[in-house]
Amino acid sequence: MKKIYLAPVALLAFALFSTGCGNQRTPAPAATADAAFRNFTSAIESNDPVAVWNFLPGSYQADVNGLLNEFAEKMDAQLWNAGTGTFKKVEEVLRTKKDLILTSPMLEQVPGKEEIEANYGHLVNILGILAKSDLMDLEKMKSADLGRILSTTGKQLIAEAEKMDVEAAKDIGGIADFRDMQSEMTNMKAELISEEGDEAVVRITGDGDHDDEVEFVRVEGKWIPKDLAEEWPQMIADAREGLQEIGQLSPQEKQQVMMGINMVNGVLDQMLAAETHEDMQNVIAGVMGMMMGGF
Repeated sequence: MKKIYLAPVALLAFALFSTGCGNQRTPAPAATADAAFRNFTSAIESNDPVAVWNFLPGSYQADVNGLLNEFAEKMDAQLWNAGTGTFKKVEEVLRTKKDLILTSPMLEQVPGKEEIEANYGHLVNILGILAKSDLMDLEKMKSADLGRILSTTGKQLIAEAEKMDVEAAKDIGGIADFRDMQSEMTNMKAELISEEGDEAVVRITGDGDHDDEVEFVRVEGKWIPKDLAEEWPQMIADAREGLQEIGQLSPQEKQQVMMGINMVNGVLDQMLAAETHEDMQNVIAGVMGMMMGGF
């Protein structure tokens, strides 16, 4: 319970894979710490990433935007464009060759066939949302604002994920785990125990008898868990340090990566050209043969 602030961080991480733009009015900060917590759990329950974003103080939002912008500045544009081009081609294969893939005799041998079939359309839609997003454009990411990102495509992604069969999707991207967290947080109760200046204590009660007293502090007018306030600078510093290696591939390493991307693109082009199950199976068999030959 003391690490309850990790929930917004987790959702923000998920939402980083979405993009868009929007102009939503930022609501006034909650007047008390318990109200801030209730606003947060309500945002989780209603799949509202913008409200989760608004839970963070302005300087924290600026820190996250800075990381996103810095990543775009440091990333090798040629590699990024090549990688995103392959991503779009994967989406095109899955979208246009759906019938060949889902009715392929080879799929019968794949573990989790039912899960794939149950959520195939939703997974392809999610890839399609991302393929059309500004995250595919490195120049746009250099000045991107995550608040705007979350307000459109972020919501689209979450809305599509919400349609997925929970039981069938239990092993796909942690969707079932996220919904379990939603259910758990929906049942939490918050009671203000004390408040003095910019510090407060909130009793948070979950299912059964489990409860915990969580310290909150007010930062830039917003109540957030004290643990988050204390650990935030180091979290951002660690993330920024990790960005230092972005774009530092040697020419030889970059060439190897590009060769790998080109090989994948070649296979995807063959899949796009496939018109029958036999065509698709020949492509897959050829890939499997290359993989086995590499061992």
